[in-house]
Amino acid sequence: MAVTYPRKVLNSISPRQVMTEVVGKRDLQMLFLNSYRFNEQRSCLELTSLIESLNGKPRELVRDLARHVSDEARHAVWLTDLLYDLGEDLGTPESGSYIDELNRLLDMSGDDVQQEDGLIAALASINATEKRGCQAFSAHITALREAPATDENIQIRETLEKILPEEAAHVSWGSRWLGRIASRSAWGSRSRR
Repeated sequence: MAVTYPRKVLNSISPRQVMTEVVGKRDLQMLFLNSYRFNEQRSCLELTSLIESLNGKPRELVRDLARHVSDEARHAVWLTDLLYDLGEDLGTPESGSYIDELNRLLDMSGDDVQQEDGLIAALASINATEKRGCQAFSAHITALREAPATDENIQIRETLEKILPEEAAHVSWGSRWLGRIASRSAWGSRSRR
């Protein structure tokens, strides 16, 4: 399944235009990088909570989620190392987290993830946040390719380029799981007739 991204933010400015501005202002770029770091780190906690709520079933999904946690932790390390090497802040960013949006979408209190509706909500929420991450990283990489090729910009771009394919793989596995569930549902059965 192809990953598609919105062309414009608020119908006025594209993510690439935003990132061109971000890359042009070092303090702003560092803020974005720290936000990425924080979100990758924070998602480990949220995904681990989801794994625990599944209580081992379905086994294949628990395994996929555990691998996802491993990827997110590695991304957090790469971004932490990058910021550390650049002498930048590693604190909690004031900008908030798109993981908060994941939590809002997931709303664990309203849906038990062991029930199919809760599992669909969890997977759809993960997919939405991963797509958002892909969009941000892709736009950021493009802006860095168009920016002056300073050592710092190259180091940032290379770090984001390591992360992006794994983020896209997270969207793919999430879409596969949602497709499996849809094929078993009454709606999926009707669409095959």
